[in-house]
Amino acid sequence: MKRILKNTIAFFLCVLMLFGTELFTVSASAKAFSEYKQGEIVTFGWYPQAKVTDAALVDALNNQSSVWHSYGYFTGTGSYDDGNMTPSDYMEYTDVIFNASKYRGVRFSHYRPYYTGLTASAKTTFQDENGYNQSGSTYWFKWEELQWRVLDNTTGLMLCDTIIDSQPYSNYVLYSGTDEYSHKAYWGSANKTHYANNYAKSSLRQWLNDDFYNTAFSPAQQDIIVLTELNNNAYSESYSAYNSASSTDKVFLLSYGDMMNTAYGFDAERYSYDSARQAQGSDYAKCQGLYVDSSDGYSRWWLRSAGYYSDLACSVEYDGWVSDNYYGASNTNFGVRPALKLDLTADIIQSDVSETGREASHDHKYVQAVTPATDTSCGFTTHTCSRCGDSFIDSYTAPTGKLGGFKCKKRTVNSETLVWNIISAADGYQVQISSKDGKKWDKTVTVKSDKSASATFKSLAAGNAYKFRARFYIKAADGNSYYSPWSRTLTSPTLPGGTSITKLAPAKKAFTAQWKQNKVVTGYQLEYSTSSKFKNAKTVTVNKNKTLKVTVKKLEANKKYYVRIRTYKTISGSKYYSSWSKSKIVKTKK
Repeated sequence: MKRILKNTIAFFLCVLMLFGTELFTVSASAKAFSEYKQGEIVTFGWYPQAKVTDAALVDALNNQSSVWHSYGYFTGTGSYDDGNMTPSDYMEYTDVIFNASKYRGVRFSHYRPYYTGLTASAKTTFQDENGYNQSGSTYWFKWEELQWRVLDNTTGLMLCDTIIDSQPYSNYVLYSGTDEYSHKAYWGSANKTHYANNYAKSSLRQWLNDDFYNTAFSPAQQDIIVLTELNNNAYSESYSAYNSASSTDKVFLLSYGDMMNTAYGFDAERYSYDSARQAQGSDYAKCQGLYVDSSDGYSRWWLRSAGYYSDLACSVEYDGWVSDNYYGASNTNFGVRPALKLDLTADIIQSDVSETGREASHDHKYVQAVTPATDTSCGFTTHTCSRCGDSFIDSYTAPTGKLGGFKCKKRTVNSETLVWNIISAADGYQVQISSKDGKKWDKTVTVKSDKSASATFKSLAAGNAYKFRARFYIKAADGNSYYSPWSRTLTSPTLPGGTSITKLAPAKKAFTAQWKQNKVVTGYQLEYSTSSKFKNAKTVTVNKNKTLKVTVKKLEANKKYYVRIRTYKTISGSKYYSSWSKSKIVKTKK
């Protein structure tokens, strides 16, 4: 028994000598979140942080094959709030693996302004003060492990221990009108649907849950980050008009109230210079344009709660007190300290750096989002990979609106021209005709144009009440056409066929007219005048189809009269007239 025990101990010692403690590192660190205490540090995820200063390493990295990507950062025309800020490609990044380490290269052709609406210059940026110049150089940063401070080990909540990036709360700001408090209204979109400090709609929330989330964590780590339901109200009930909708997020910013939560390790007084709230930024964050206080090296960082103006969001100042009104939402020099919650039952794992980033190999994990159809657009389902952002669209549905303005513009004896309102999103239209009751449609005409809004049907029967209906269609990306509902059914007759005068017989202060019978019409209308152009003409209506003669009396004696005739047909209470016959002349007797 002793020999067996000795052999076992000897084998264990040999393994320990060969491998050191490496065999036990994973099991020691892979423990459940609930085993950590409030205030302890958890290592989880990777992000570019420390600047590479070794000249030889910089040269080696510069010689690596690189694929560059635009950050899509915004610049403007020089105004903070004119809404003219747009993204461009002036600042780019690339990620490379070199000697088993990962590095990010950053280069920019001009400075990133500290408000998205400003133009770029050394006067409107903090990049140059942080040692990063628009010289055409590439700055390299090593991907390092992210450190997270445990705030609540009963819910899995933790906060990034440092400022890892510098981003605006809202890329877009437009001043227009006043808000509910008679303050200037600053909007976060051109259509003015939400204020610039609306967290649910903010570009920063999108950045956290897309760019950062899919950059910093491996697929295995993403699986243990849980969704968190967030109350996104303003910092005070007095400014409830700035509340934004609640959201359910993987990564988020802490709120104004969180900063005074003593259970998280913070001071209960917002104006206290609380060191637990202070944070310094990484080299990478400084390259992005982070403002750094020269006295102590600390920086401001965003909170998600709206402040007391529609362009203000709360933040933590560099000396640790909590602000509700500092600077505007499009400020690019405020830091980002992400927060998230981990699954309490899962072991915390630290993946290899090569497994992070959108380019890392992984199985797609698609999340569906349904966009409903509107009156003039198709509905569809977007499938987006929560790990890399890869997406595709399917399950298109037809637009829900009907064509408006559908009517007959012109009708003749044997043709009708139909028109309707143009739908700008349409790729074409269909019009159907029925010669009877509309239950059977005889013909379909397709108008393959989004700019033409008319169709003409020819070779129709005279005086017949036709029924028409129309719809538009949109060609979706899947190659199929999706049709709107049919318009209301339009009853529209062709004009009736005419007739002609066969005889005009003069009489004393009168004349008698006779004409050919038209068996399909309702009646006739005779018109007479002393003018060949039928000025001040008078009419006689004959309401019976079989009546083919009429005597017009009480005329002037020995007077020349011009006479013509047309038919009419009554359909659904409306009279439709043929064209006039050729006029004939008769002279009354004395």
